[in-house]
Amino acid sequence: MNAEDFETWREGIVAELIDADAKLAAESGPYAGQWLAIQLGLSDGDIVMIDDNGDLVLKTPKDEIDRRIAALREALANGGSALDFPWPT
Repeated sequence: MNAEDFETWREGIVAELIDADAKLAAESGPYAGQWLAIQLGLSDGDIVMIDDNGDLVLKTPKDEIDRRIAALREALANGGSALDFPWPT
C-alpha cells in the first residue's frame, strides 16, 4: 500500500470508529483520531520504511491491524468504547 492509499485508508477507518464511539469522541476531543491511530498501529510512527516498490512497511502487520479493527467494531456494536478496549501493550 503506497503512502496515499495508506492515508486514505487510515483516515476512513479512524473516522468510522470515532463516529461509532460517542465516549471516545466526548472524552478525547480533537486528539481522538491520533490516539486511536496509535492504538490501531496506524500512526505515522508505525511506518518503518518505504520499500523499493513505494509501498509502506508498518511495524504492526496488516493482519494484526485488521484484527484490532474487527475486534473494536464488535466491541462498539455491543456498546463498548475504544477507551475501555484491552489494547496490546
